Amino acid sequence: MDAYLQDVIDKGSVKDLRQTREQILSCFQKVRCFILPHPGLEVPKRGYSGEVSLINPFFRQLLNHYAREVFGPDLEPKRIHKRDLTAPELRQYVLSYVEMFKSGTRFPEAQTMLEATASANNQNALQLALNKYRGEMDAYCGPRTYEYRKVDLFLAHHRACKDAALRLFNSTATIGRKAQVKEFRGRVLGEIEDLFLRYEEANANRNPFRNFEYYALPLLVAALAFVLRWVADLESSCSLERRYLCRSVSNAMGHVYVFLVTFVLILSFNRVKMFVDYVRQIMPVLLGMDRSHMHLKTA
Repeated sequence: MDAYLQDVIDKGSVKDLRQTREQILSCFQKVRCFILPHPGLEVPKRGYSGEVSLINPFFRQLLNHYAREVFGPDLEPKRIHKRDLTAPELRQYVLSYVEMFKSGTRFPEAQTMLEATASANNQNALQLALNKYRGEMDAYCGPRTYEYRKVDLFLAHHRACKDAALRLFNSTATIGRKAQVKEFRGRVLGEIEDLFLRYEEANANRNPFRNFEYYALPLLVAALAFVLRWVADLESSCSLERRYLCRSVSNAMGHVYVFLVTFVLILSFNRVKMFVDYVRQIMPVLLGMDRSHMHLKTA
């Protein structure tokens, strides 16, 4: 197996350059070869539907040995380009290699293998960068935060998170053609921009003064109606002959006041609900702090 691997690496042609093969080897900490026999004459047939009993027993025996060697109890973290892979990243590489071998009837050329490795690496770099940005922004203004962030502070934090995500992508996406890396970098920027718009909208919704102009005029009219009703109810402001008029004005201003206050409450229902939810979130924390303070005093 070692001899076969060395033979594959040493061979070169115009299409399959030795430099490309050496670049592939430089991406991995360790490269080994495990040769399997033919799976059996029934497997390549069109009618084969996956029956294990039709597979060559010797192939199954060696495949079992291979799987136990790769994923056995002495499993070591897989390293690509001097970095340990996470489980989702390893899955991405496996999918890329499986697709590469599915698409051809012969052993893939080195350039094809390098492109498959680069594609999986760039995809993982994209996910790492997005997770970096998403994690930092969630901690600052995500769905579990209720505090409104000022626009200048919000934008500054966004730019810092974006720069950190791009640095992580640039340090990870170092394999393959520059055009492909540039394409994935553009995707990172595009998805960060989409995430930014969502965070921006969520933060704007927490602004207690957002759309205040929609509430100011009704509240002003309601306050004026309340004052007019109070004046109309004063005995000193209404003579006996104007008592009926004052009562009518008082009732009318009362209706206007109640209507406008109800209207504003309906408009601000979601904000009131958010405030109530926020109070419910912090009350257990506050009560817990009070209890611990009381225990300390007792002690």
